[in-house]
Amino acid sequence: MLQSKTVAVAMVITITGVLILALYLVSVRRPVPSERELPNEAVIERANRLEETKILLTRYPNASIEVDRSGRLAVDYRITEPAQANDSNVLPYLRLRILMSSDGEPQELFAECWNNSTNRHIEQEDVISYLRTETCLEQ
Repeated sequence: MLQSKTVAVAMVITITGVLILALYLVSVRRPVPSERELPNEAVIERANRLEETKILLTRYPNASIEVDRSGRLAVDYRITEPAQANDSNVLPYLRLRILMSSDGEPQELFAECWNNSTNRHIEQEDVISYLRTETCLEQ
């Protein structure tokens, strides 16, 4: 009887330890590389290869491009309209955000629109079609 309780306790401790280790391994991701480790130019060059980026830059060649390392490595392509009268402090904008792996390869992306008429819209499913036909910044 005592031996079976000891085995049961040992199994519970082992299973708990395995679960804790698994959760730790799942939650740990490689840190965002510094600009020295992975220069902005290299990250942008990889993002520029995507069809979505090519469509956006064809339509908006003056889009600003920024690498964001504040959380997950990302590249933002952003078009901001000049100040327009609105009830918000946010200027209307269209943004393509490309989330990158820690080695600088594109992983996922979305397009985001903020304007006076539609407020905020995020497109994640068919970004290519959205970018070809969007009217986000038109009045």
